[in-house]
Formats: sequence, structure tokens, C-alpha cells
Amino acid sequence: MADDAPGPEDLALAKLEIEALLDHLNSPLMTEVVRMRLDQYSIKQISERVGMAIRTVERNLSAVREAYLECACV
Repeated sequence: MADDAPGPEDLALAKLEIEALLDHLNSPLMTEVVRMRLDQYSIKQISERVGMAIRTVERNLSAVREAYLECACV
């Protein structure tokens, strides 16, 4: 049975890509939101901690995800 889990090199590359994306956000608040989500915080927990509406957190994370996918495809 093949193991589809990413290897150490894949994880290191993904971390570098995420860090590069975070550097381009130009918003300490959005950087915090993304880091919290990567750390497995729920949308509700993020919303409560940063004082942002749940829907706003969702929209912002969606925009960051789209930006990441555009960068990853280049």
C-alpha cells in the first residue's frame, strides 16, 4: 500500500511557501488569523480572539487561500 503522506521535504517546502505568502499579506491581523487557522483554531475561536465577525474571518481566509493557490500554480 502506497503512503500518500507528504514527506519531510514536501512539508518544508509548503512551510516556506506559506511563510512567503504571509510576508506579502501586509496585515499583522491577517497574518495572525492565518497562523491561528494553521494551528487548528476553529473559525469561531479566531473570531472571538481577534474581534472579527465569523463571516469576515471566513471571507478573509478564503481570499488568502485563493492568493496562495494562485502563487502555488505559477
